[in-house]
Amino acid sequence: MRARILKTCGASRKAATGGHDASARITFGPQYVAAIASQQTYTFLHESSHAALHTKDVSYTVRRRFFLLDGRDALRDADSIALFVMLAMDPDFTARKFAPQDGYTGLSLPQIDVARRTMADVETWLGLAAHHVDHLYRRSGSACSTGPPPPSTRTSAARSPGRSRACCRTPSPDPTTSS
Repeated sequence: MRARILKTCGASRKAATGGHDASARITFGPQYVAAIASQQTYTFLHESSHAALHTKDVSYTVRRRFFLLDGRDALRDADSIALFVMLAMDPDFTARKFAPQDGYTGLSLPQIDVARRTMADVETWLGLAAHHVDHLYRRSGSACSTGPPPPSTRTSAARSPGRSRACCRTPSPDPTTSS
């Protein structure tokens, strides 16, 4: 496993991991370097679990879904692994920030369970939507400034909507109409 520190690693990320096992590469950004030691350790454990244990980002401690993970999902979640190790080393460790605690007054226990899961789903969907919209804007801007990909790398619009140059082209005249 190799690690490197770059000036940029994504505006909203402290670190990113590519690959697994011996070929894994963890890239740390400026947010990582500026973080306090315990947060650097937490981030390193999180990213290392991706590389060594093939974990995924099922949820994060800042999301409501994190506290609803079942055992199977928790074992394949990078934040769960990092939090477990940090708490084993220091039981007083406080993660970055925990998910908001919602009040459910006037609901029965089954209703509270449904409400918690619904709030977690909505929060996840909104987060994913914001993430994907940001990527679509960046991809469409990139496609407009760099042009279409070479013919050998073109993919269908359904698989790669950001690579279309339709956003900056003047529509071609319709050959079926006469002028």
